[in-house]
Amino acid sequence: MEKPFKILFYYLGLGFFQLLEDDIMKSFSKRFKLFILIMFISTTIVFTAQNQSLAVDSDEIVRKNLNSEMGIRAVQVTDVFNDAVARYEVDYFQIDNVVPGLMEVSVSWGNSYDIDCYICPTPDYTNYLARGYTTNNPETCSYNIQSEGTYYIAVRMYSRWASSTAYTLSVKYYIDDGGSDTVDPTVSITSPNNLDTVSGTISIAVDANDNVGVTKVQCNIDGGAWTDDTTSPYGFSWDSTAVSDGTHTINARAYDAAGNYADDSISVNVNNNPSNPVHVSRDFVGAVAGYEVDYYEVNAEPGLMDVSVSWGNSNDIDCYICQSPDYTSYLARGYTTSNPETCSYTITTAGTYYIAVRMYTSSASSTAYTATVGYYTISGGDYEKPVVSITAPTNGATVQDTISISATATDNVGVVKTQYKIDAGAWTDDLTAPYSWSWDTTTASEGSHSITVRAYDEAGNYEEDSISVTVDNIPSSGGKFALIVGISDYKAISDLSYCDEDATDWFNYLTQVCGYSSENVIVLGDGHTTNYPKYDGYATEYNIKYYLQWLASQEGDVAYITSGHGSGDGSGSSYICAWDCASGESGEDGDLYDTEVAGILDNAVAESVFVFIDHCYSGGFGPELMSMPNSNAVYCTTTCSDSGYGYDYSAQQNGMWTYFFLEYTLINHYGSNPSTFMENAFDYALAAYPQSGADTPEEYDGNTSGLTTL
Repeated sequence: MEKPFKILFYYLGLGFFQLLEDDIMKSFSKRFKLFILIMFISTTIVFTAQNQSLAVDSDEIVRKNLNSEMGIRAVQVTDVFNDAVARYEVDYFQIDNVVPGLMEVSVSWGNSYDIDCYICPTPDYTNYLARGYTTNNPETCSYNIQSEGTYYIAVRMYSRWASSTAYTLSVKYYIDDGGSDTVDPTVSITSPNNLDTVSGTISIAVDANDNVGVTKVQCNIDGGAWTDDTTSPYGFSWDSTAVSDGTHTINARAYDAAGNYADDSISVNVNNNPSNPVHVSRDFVGAVAGYEVDYYEVNAEPGLMDVSVSWGNSNDIDCYICQSPDYTSYLARGYTTSNPETCSYTITTAGTYYIAVRMYTSSASSTAYTATVGYYTISGGDYEKPVVSITAPTNGATVQDTISISATATDNVGVVKTQYKIDAGAWTDDLTAPYSWSWDTTTASEGSHSITVRAYDEAGNYEEDSISVTVDNIPSSGGKFALIVGISDYKAISDLSYCDEDATDWFNYLTQVCGYSSENVIVLGDGHTTNYPKYDGYATEYNIKYYLQWLASQEGDVAYITSGHGSGDGSGSSYICAWDCASGESGEDGDLYDTEVAGILDNAVAESVFVFIDHCYSGGFGPELMSMPNSNAVYCTTTCSDSGYGYDYSAQQNGMWTYFFLEYTLINHYGSNPSTFMENAFDYALAAYPQSGADTPEEYDGNTSGLTTL
C-alpha cells in the first residue's frame, strides 16, 4: 500500500511559522538540495528546486541514442555514493551515458528514519520514472531504461523531524563499453625461476603485457621499497649479498595508464656461502606398468631425504631410497597402499643415491606418476630443468598422412637430447637441434592421440610438453566451407571491441580442430587486415551476400558465423549491421535482413548448415531460417531474442556469446573434440551465460531426428 500524502499543511498563526522553521531551512552543502517554500496563499503549495551544474550535452545524448538503436553492446557497472540528508531534504546524483537495460537503485542508512529513492529523467523527484516509497531499509527501486542518456537519482528524507542522516546509495546500470579500461595487465617474473638458489648480484627479468599498454613495472624484495622500470624489456639488478642467506621473496607489479595493476611473486633461496648445503626439491615425472621400476640418480649431502610419489588411478606404486640402482637393497621404502606413497631417510654420507619407483600391481597398464624428492646438496649444482615446447602441429589440430613434429628446447647449461612418443608408445630420440620427427598417422587409429616431447640436460634434469591431435585419414562425403564475419571498426557507426577476435578464434577452431582448409574459409572484416588470421575483404553487405551465395553452392558442411552490431524492429524482424551500415556500398544500404539471408541459404545444397549470429536483435533470424524448405539441414544459434542485446565481454576479449559457446564450451569443456554436438554445446553454454530475459541466447534446430557437428 502506498504511503499517505506526505506533506500536511494548513497551519495558522504560530503554527504556520513553526512549519516554515522546521521544513524550509535546509543545508546548502549538498550537490542538489530541494527547498520547499510553503506559502499560505489560499491552499497553494509552490515547490522550487535549485539545480547546480546540470548542463547536459544534447548532441552527446543524440549520438548515444543512435548507438543504442544500432544495437551497441553494453556492460553493467555499479556506482556507490555516500552523503547525508535531513528532514525533507533531497540529494540528486547525475548518471551520464546510461544505455538501455535495467537500472537498480538501493539506499541504506543507520537509524529509524525513513528515506526514499527515485529514478528520474530530470533533477525533479516529483517527475519520477520509478520510486522506492515504502518504510523499508534499504529502500529500493528499479526501472528498465529504454533510451540512452543522462538520468538522475534522487534521495529524499521523508521523516519530517529527522536530523542529518548519513546514507549509502548504490546505483547499478549499463554503459557503452567503448571507453573505460578496466582490464588488469598481465605480469610474470621470467628469471630467476621460482625456488631457484641464487648468489651474488643477479638479474631479475619481468614480462608484462596489457590490452592498452604497460606504463611501468616495479620490483621489490620481501615487500621493501619499489624500484621502477618504464621501458620494455623490464629488468632489475639485485645484489643478494645485501640480505641474509635463506628464503626471500621477489615481487613484481605492472601498471597501465588507467591505474590497473597486477602482481607476480616468486621465492628464491639465497646462498652466498657455497660451502653450506642447501635443501632442494625436484620432481621426476614418468610412467610404469606392472612390476616396472624407474630409477632416478641424485647427488646428496648429509641431511634428511624425503620422497613422495603420486598418481591418478587405483593401482599401487611403491618408492625406495637406495645406494645403487637395485630397489631390493634399499635404505628406506614406502610400501603401503597409500596414494601418495612416501618414505624418508637421513643421509649421513655425501654421495650418489637412487630413487626407485616401482609398480606393485602386476596387471597394471602404464600409469603416469610424479615423484617429488627433497634433499640437501652443495650450492652450485645444476638443478634447473630445460624448457621444451612443441611448435608443430598445434594443439587440437586435425592431421592426415605423414606429418612433421617439431619442438624447441633450451637449458641454462645445455640440452643433450630430446625424445618424442605417441600416446604411451616408445620414445624416439633426436640429439641435434632443430628437433623434429616424422610420424606416419596412417599407422594410428582414427581419432584423438597425444604427442609428448621430452628434453634432457647434462645433469639429468628434464621437462615435457604434450599436445593432442585428431587423426582423420578417412575423407568425408563432402567438403567443409565457411564464411566468417567479424566487424569491430565500422565505417560510419560506433565501433565494437572484440569482433575481430571472435572471427580469429572461430577461424582457428574450424581450421585446427574441425578439418576446414583455410582456402575454403572466407574471412570478411573491417579493413585492419593484421587483426585477422586471413583477410578476404571488407564485410560490406554486398560482399557478405556474394559469399553467402558461394556458400550456398557448396556440398558437404557449410558454416556462416558472424559477429558485430545488429538491430531490428523488436517485432520479429532483425538485421545485421554490415561494415557499411548507415552509409552503403555497391548499391546496398549496409543492412542485411533476416529475410535476405534466408532467401540465399534457401538454395543451399549442403548436407549441414551451421549458422552462428553474435549480434544484437539477432533472434529474428531463427524463425526465417526454420521456414526454409531445407531447414532440416540447418542449425542456428543467436546471441539473444529479436528485441535483446549482445555484449562485448572485456574479461575474455570476445563477444559474450562467442566466448561461452566457443571458448568456454567447445574448447575448454569438450577439449576441442570435433565430434561435439552443437545441441549439447548450446545447453552447456546457456547454463553458464550471465544474461537473461530478452538477452538470453536462442537455438533453432531444424534437424529434429539427429544432432549437428562441425
